[in-house]
Amino acid sequence: MAQMGASQFRENLMDKATMAVFRLLAGGLKKKTAHEQYAQNEAAWKEKGTDSFVENQPQLTWLLYGTANKLERKLFFHGRDLTAAENSCEVIATYNALLALERAAGAGKKHKHRTLPELLYLFSKKGICYKGIFGTDPKALERFFREHNFRTAGCRGKQITEERLAEYEKDYDAFIMTAFNEGQNPFSMVHTMCISKEKQGYCRHNDSVRLKYYEHLYDAVTDYRGGRGHAFCVLAIGNR
Repeated sequence: MAQMGASQFRENLMDKATMAVFRLLAGGLKKKTAHEQYAQNEAAWKEKGTDSFVENQPQLTWLLYGTANKLERKLFFHGRDLTAAENSCEVIATYNALLALERAAGAGKKHKHRTLPELLYLFSKKGICYKGIFGTDPKALERFFREHNFRTAGCRGKQITEERLAEYEKDYDAFIMTAFNEGQNPFSMVHTMCISKEKQGYCRHNDSVRLKYYEHLYDAVTDYRGGRGHAFCVLAIGNR
């Protein structure tokens, strides 16, 4: 077996370390806060929500997910209030994946926790990272789909290969990728997106660019930000 080079070792170490930090910071909001935010989000969703893929996270300033004090807002959000516009990409990816799975299953198939406020509430109780300042633990997403009777498979770091993702294409209906925005620079921040399987190809949702379709899943994963991003976690999900 060939030995891993020094650069590959560092890359794999950064990927693993990032996932470990997510797990370390994962927890839940206070029950009162979680309930209050859910009630407010449900009311707002009835007025402004959508049954389609959520594509514009920066517009979701009318939804709440987590809390941050004045210093934390200054350090992490340039003084802005903490809303779903800042930190909900993992939950949006879950919502979008459920929609993709529902479409793949055919007419009449419904899934539990279909509204975005319901999902925000669910993860605010278990999986939200450091009160929401660092989003949501990707492992919490995998746990959600397993607990709701979906088939799952996942790969991380150097396991994300063209061959492995080609196998996922055959057996799964929706995908969630988590990536650094620039190389493996943690200060470039992390973004999580759903990739749906469409007639036109594989498409990333809630990306910062216009919708684009790829012939293969591997291309949709590796072409994030024109190839400047670095995916370190891919979750494949299938209907039973």
